[in-house]
Amino acid sequence: MARRRKKKRGQRLAKQKDAQLQGRRSSVISITEMAAEREKQGQAVYKPPAIPVAIRDEEADLRRARLAAEYYNKRALDEGKPWFNCTRFPYKYSEDVLIDAKMAERALEFMEHNRNTGDAAIDGLVRDMLAGQFIASHQGLGFNNQGRLFDGQHRLWAVVLSIDEGGPPQVIYCTFNVPKEAQFVTDIGRIRTDAQQLGGLHAGRTLEKVPSIIRAMIRGVGERTVHPTLPEMARFLYRYKELILFVMKRLGTRKWRADVYAALAKAILWHGRGVFADPEYDAIMADKEERKNYKPTLFCDRFNLEAWDYDTYGLDDPAKALHNYLTHLKSKNAKHVTQTEVYCKTLAALEADLSGRGLKKLQTKSVDFFNWGEGWKVPPKKED
Repeated sequence: MARRRKKKRGQRLAKQKDAQLQGRRSSVISITEMAAEREKQGQAVYKPPAIPVAIRDEEADLRRARLAAEYYNKRALDEGKPWFNCTRFPYKYSEDVLIDAKMAERALEFMEHNRNTGDAAIDGLVRDMLAGQFIASHQGLGFNNQGRLFDGQHRLWAVVLSIDEGGPPQVIYCTFNVPKEAQFVTDIGRIRTDAQQLGGLHAGRTLEKVPSIIRAMIRGVGERTVHPTLPEMARFLYRYKELILFVMKRLGTRKWRADVYAALAKAILWHGRGVFADPEYDAIMADKEERKNYKPTLFCDRFNLEAWDYDTYGLDDPAKALHNYLTHLKSKNAKHVTQTEVYCKTLAALEADLSGRGLKKLQTKSVDFFNWGEGWKVPPKKED
């Protein structure tokens, strides 16, 4: 039955796609022909009307949310009921409400049996709210028809904690009078991966490994205590997207663990791209004759060598030491090796290459190239 449904869905999607393509082709042909005919007759050429674009008015959104909060709080005071029990209509509806700490705490008091909260998720939301990067989507707070909260506890805890630290109230989309049984089907759709989310924000398909690289670059040599939120990763990707894609291209898109790309990206940010990668590499690889005689000297280019020339590079080259270590991990399927360990091993190879030292055995390095400044900026170098 499941296969049959999948087949039918695929057939319908194919028909829809064909119909859309046919519609586009026919519309283009008809407009072109019409324009040519009008031009022959000396008439004004027809131009399709511009598609109207909705422009978001943040001030108007905030004003409506504030008015909604005032309405609920006034009725709650007059009627002696929780604010979310003072609904405008007896049926299900939704609207933006400006939620402050008092409203959030009141809603949490009337929460239905729900899952345990995750501290990392709440901390991430608090950081977004304090930075003014919290995005109010269609997913907000859910109140059932018995007047109890059943969805949105992490957002509410984040509102309380962010206001404690001096943050403002937050506009959150609230849905009231939801049937009680809806709690059993909340969040049952297919969860989008971080890569899919970032691809949507950056208007393109983002490679699956990119979110892991971002997390590794932010974490550095530290343990996995910081969990960046999607808005934080989106801001980071906006700043360093070109660098991340460059590193992935040079080392191979799907070959290695994300921490290897992350360490190299931070090394390039600190020391410069020309220190680790030949700017003429792509042009040389495109020319068959030059590629035969090419003897790479920089780290990235030696790391990618298919046939290692020990007479030229020796037995203790840092790039080869890192390559051997990572290949060994893949052959042993060593999932027990932590991300931080791989990152530190890569740092050791890069540091040895910078200082011109050989490495017969790859050690770990616990000091990173730099620690991030505010807003994921590279700090200025200290003068010697």
